[in-house]
Amino acid sequence: MTKSSRPVTFKYTDVPDLTGQVALITGASTGIGKATLSALGAKGAHVVCVGRNPEKSKAAIDEVVRATGNTKVDYIEADLNDLASVNKAASAFLAMNLPLHMLVLNAGVMALPKFELSKDGIEQQFATNHFAHFLLTERLLPTLEQTALSGAHPVRVVSVSSGANLWAPKDGIHMDQLNDEKWYQPMRRYGETKLANILMMQELQRRLEAKHGKNVKIYCNSLHPGVVRTELGRYQAPQSFGSSNKDAPKMVFLDPVEGAISSVYLATSPDVPSKNIRGQYYWDQGRVARKGELHAKAGDLDHQKTVWVWSENVIKQKMARL
Repeated sequence: MTKSSRPVTFKYTDVPDLTGQVALITGASTGIGKATLSALGAKGAHVVCVGRNPEKSKAAIDEVVRATGNTKVDYIEADLNDLASVNKAASAFLAMNLPLHMLVLNAGVMALPKFELSKDGIEQQFATNHFAHFLLTERLLPTLEQTALSGAHPVRVVSVSSGANLWAPKDGIHMDQLNDEKWYQPMRRYGETKLANILMMQELQRRLEAKHGKNVKIYCNSLHPGVVRTELGRYQAPQSFGSSNKDAPKMVFLDPVEGAISSVYLATSPDVPSKNIRGQYYWDQGRVARKGELHAKAGDLDHQKTVWVWSENVIKQKMARL
């Protein structure tokens, strides 16, 4: 998709005043995450950035503080390839005794060329893109619920997925092949993790509504940001994007500021509560994915539940060893 063909239905100037609201963003040091940090910070939100590189994260924070004048930007170190580190980061946030209005699950890795395991013995793409965010959300969920039940503002959980969810196998996520090296295909595995992001938001929404009722003020959604020029695609050759031209990424990619608009829309737009946008997968700016843009298994309630329970069990098993 080229920039000229991308619909523009929501602009950064449409972001409402966020003074008094708290956001947590993973992977805010570069790319879409940094652009999201800047957008939320510019409107007065207290933003907590979670990432593994203190230097890059603090540089991004300093840049945003200088540009916006908003000094309420904090950093918590966490390696999403290490569940103990994620757990520690969650505890650090909880110790701040803040509400949480926006949880933006943005960090990720893409198509790692070689099969490798995380510190917990989980294939690295799944460890970073799914299980780290599952654990973080699980730990912060009581705070999200309390914020929604006691505050004036709705709560949003936003997962940055990808159109690559379509690269997952037709029958969905192959949970039994998580750590089976002989089945590892970089792009297919990336697609599975992105499908997992969508399924997680759908099932989380269903569970919250089952617990608190259909009108619970927590809105869980996922999105495809577009084809964005970030560090995420550093392992991909230009041919992966349909061209042998080395300059192809510059010609067809969106820049991070353009790519972040969907995240910012779902995290801040009054449309979300007013239009009751829950458990949806958004494509581009402000529209639900059309047929052919979303994996068929994303609408499978049984698959949503199965992947959720599987994720819980993997987390419990790994955390028990820490």
